[in-house]
Amino acid sequence: MVFETIIATVVAILLILLTNVLTRFWERLAGRFGIYDTPNNRSSHESTTPRAGGIVILVVMLLISLILLLYFTSYLLIGFFWLFCIVIAGIIGFYDDVHNLSAKVRMLLYSSLVIFFLILFPEKLQISALPFSILPKVLQIIFMFLFLLWVLNLYNFMDGINGIAGGQLISIGIPLFVIAFVAKDYFVSLALMIFIIPTFGFLTRNWKSRANVFLGDVGSVMIGFFIGTLGLIGETHGSISLPTWLILMGVFVVDSTFTLIRRVVSGQNPFKPHKSHAYQLAQQKYGSHLIISASVVLINLVWLFPIAAVNVYVHPLPEWTMLIIAWFPLVTLAFILKAGKQ
Repeated sequence: MVFETIIATVVAILLILLTNVLTRFWERLAGRFGIYDTPNNRSSHESTTPRAGGIVILVVMLLISLILLLYFTSYLLIGFFWLFCIVIAGIIGFYDDVHNLSAKVRMLLYSSLVIFFLILFPEKLQISALPFSILPKVLQIIFMFLFLLWVLNLYNFMDGINGIAGGQLISIGIPLFVIAFVAKDYFVSLALMIFIIPTFGFLTRNWKSRANVFLGDVGSVMIGFFIGTLGLIGETHGSISLPTWLILMGVFVVDSTFTLIRRVVSGQNPFKPHKSHAYQLAQQKYGSHLIISASVVLINLVWLFPIAAVNVYVHPLPEWTMLIIAWFPLVTLAFILKAGKQ
C-alpha cells in the first residue's frame, strides 16, 4: 500500500509538471494564432493575455483517462461515454474561444449536449433526494436538464478573475473525492483526481497577480459540464447527495444565481455582459485577484467542507436545512456586496 501511494504521488507530480510545460507551449501557440483576451470595460484584467489554456487540462485529462480505462475495464462503457461528452463540451468551449459564438448558438449547443448525455448515459440517472424523488420521471429529467444547463453557464460566469475557476475545482474536488472514496464510489473519486491533477499544473501559470494564461471557455465549459454531471452520477450512485453537492458548490451557485435574479428583477438584460457578480465587486473593492480567489478556496475548505462532512456523516438536521445553514452567510455576503446591482 505504501509503495503504491508513493508511485501514485510521483506520477501525479510528473503529470503536474507535464501540464505546466504544455501550458507554457500553449501560451506561445495561442499568441501566434491570436487566441488571446484584450482588456475592455468589462474585463477584470489589464493586459492582453493568451486564453483557452483549458485545452491543456483537456489533453492531459484525456491522456490519463484513456490509460486508466484500459486498466479499469469495468468502467469502460460508462467512462468512455462520459469522457466523450466531456471532450465535446471542451470542443464547444474551444470553438467559442476562437470564434466567439452568439449566445443563442452557444445555448443551442449546450442544450444539445445535455440532452445527448441524459438520453444515452449508460446508467439510469435518478435523484433520491426529496422532493425530487417523488416527482414523475419526466419531471426529474426536466430538472436534470435545467440543472446541467445552469451549472454549465454558471461556471462560465464565475471564471472572471485569475485562479478562481481552477481553485474552485480543486477546493471542492478534494472534499468530493474524500466523500466519494469513503463511500467506496471509486469511479467518481477516480474521475475527480483525473481533473484535479492537471488543474494544479495549469494553476502554476494562472494563479498569479498577472496571469500568464486564462482558462478560457474550453476550460470553464468542460469543467462546468464535468462538475454538473458528476453531481448527478454521485447522486445516482448514492455516494454524493444533491444537497451535499450544492453545499460544496455554494460559492459559485449562490453568487451566480443571486446576481442573475437581482438583474432580472431590476429589469436588466440577463444576456448582457457585466461585472456585477459578488466576486467581481469584491475584486474591484480590494484590487486583488488572488485575495478573492484564495478567499473562495478558504470558504470551500474551512466553511463548506466541514458542513458537508457533518451532513454526510453525522446527520444532525435534514439535508436541506444544512444547505440553508451553509448558504446563509454566502447570500448575506452577496447582498452586502450588492451583487447584480447596476
